[in-house]
Amino acid sequence: MLLASLQSLPQAEMKYVDSAVLTSMSEELGADVCQQLLSLFVTELIDLSAQLALALAEKNLTAIGDITHILKNSAALYGANALAVSARELNDNLQQAPAQIIQAANLVQDLVGATLTAYQQLIDSAAATESGVLK
Repeated sequence: MLLASLQSLPQAEMKYVDSAVLTSMSEELGADVCQQLLSLFVTELIDLSAQLALALAEKNLTAIGDITHILKNSAALYGANALAVSARELNDNLQQAPAQIIQAANLVQDLVGATLTAYQQLIDSAAATESGVLK
């Protein structure tokens, strides 16, 4: 059901999801396991988004570095390439001026939100397809 849901994901959301990564994951681990892992990824994104919002509010550059380090790896693992690249670029350039780090972290935060929306739609669509309900 997950692979069918990938094909029905709106084009605007597809730029946040690497379908090749998810297809490979689904083929290697099975659709059910893949769906469970994607649910964990969504939960992680929700948590990291909240942590990043707090770090931004406090201008805590150390926390921003820690969070983007987690994001760059986790996003790459789940095929969220735009988020992975953005988080990696920020994490690799933490020696910049604080204002530049904050600006880049705000962009990462926006990408976390867009990625979260895309992956949640994917999970919801797969669940709806599985239960026979069309969304």
